[in-house]
Amino acid sequence: MDVQITSRHFKARESLLDHVRGSLEDLKQIYEGIINAEVILEVEAHDEGKIAEIVLMVYHDRLFAKEKSDDFELSVSSCVAKLERQLRKYKDKLNRGQRPGAGVEPSAVTTDTENE
Repeated sequence: MDVQITSRHFKARESLLDHVRGSLEDLKQIYEGIINAEVILEVEAHDEGKIAEIVLMVYHDRLFAKEKSDDFELSVSSCVAKLERQLRKYKDKLNRGQRPGAGVEPSAVTTDTENE
């Protein structure tokens, strides 16, 4: 997975960058089809808050999460938790769509021999 991290209005320390990369690696355990991740870390004017935005590119879709808090690690962790839920939902939809007859109950399917 390709990870691009942008920090706006400050220079991110290496421990923060490691935390971001480690958190995104945890998401790969849920779904290995993540193509790339774009992370934007931003300090609001007058140091009112720290914002983390994460965009994940997956097969035919894009997942997004944004959080604001007083600490970047907390913002990133909240974003990752949101993306984890989105990935589980995306993976579930993907798996349901690949099975033949998905969403149809077995009792609703009839064969020609039953009608004769």
